[in-house]
Amino acid sequence: MTHIPYGGSAPARTDLVAGRVDVMFDNLTNVQTLIESGQLKALGVTINEESDLMPGVPPVSATVPGYEVTVWWGLVAPAGVPEPIVAKLNTAVNEFLAKEDTIEKFRVQGVRPIGGTAEEAEAYVADQMKTWIPVAEKTGMKVD
Repeated sequence: MTHIPYGGSAPARTDLVAGRVDVMFDNLTNVQTLIESGQLKALGVTINEESDLMPGVPPVSATVPGYEVTVWWGLVAPAGVPEPIVAKLNTAVNEFLAKEDTIEKFRVQGVRPIGGTAEEAEAYVADQMKTWIPVAEKTGMKVD
């Protein structure tokens, strides 16, 4: 594959639908209506298992063992925020993420709320850094 650096998902989708590019990776919410209308065909999901939002679409890891790329969001605060405030924010966020209506609103957007502790979030970020810093170094990625 040849990477084509688009200025956003919308122009890339336009070129994909028009046949000027053959394949792209995108978030479900950006392509779902195009898939449902038959303008695009979903070839794989980048999580390690089939998604309940895209039944019948295999994970890329079924073809490329070990492949997993996910998008995640976290709540961060400036360094030095007192621990009681971090704990209070963490409790409030976890309570919000556990609500059924929150789970459903996220689900239809292809998002699976996880929650957890601040320590788990820090460990996850550290783990992601171990994965992606070598990729960036090996490929010569640069921030423009």
